[in-house]
Amino acid sequence: MTNKMGQDRKVVLSAVQPTNKITIGNYLGAIKNWIPYQDLYQCYFFAVDLHAITSRQDPKELANNTLFALATYLAAGIDLDHSVIFAQSHVRQHAELAWVLNCYSYTGGFTVAALSGGAAHVTSIDSSGPAIERAVANVALNGFDASRTTMM
Repeated sequence: MTNKMGQDRKVVLSAVQPTNKITIGNYLGAIKNWIPYQDLYQCYFFAVDLHAITSRQDPKELANNTLFALATYLAAGIDLDHSVIFAQSHVRQHAELAWVLNCYSYTGGFTVAALSGGAAHVTSIDSSGPAIERAVANVALNGFDASRTTMM
């Protein structure tokens, strides 16, 4: 992606978990800060509704909260001409990639730095090396297909 001056743009990926209604804390801590990023970066903002199911959720309430979160992004000033918004559960590759990573990596193989600014920064991945990289790239580009994914 390039910006208005023809330069390559870095990517921003950020989200809010819709376990409850979006609060002023979500707005001040995250959403408000996303607005200026739209002119500088290729932005993807989403509601992490799959992450929300790590604790019991009423399905109808979670669905409503997810849509409310996405509507809040628009109301706050996220411009669909400059950014992409989506619900995590609507992108099947997310769950497919999680499956691949769960099958071919182990917790000790990931070294994650302390949370900084609300985002974890992976400092190293010590797993199956090129094999895991191929699997991740394959899922990211093509979706998961067991006939195309090899871990040899």
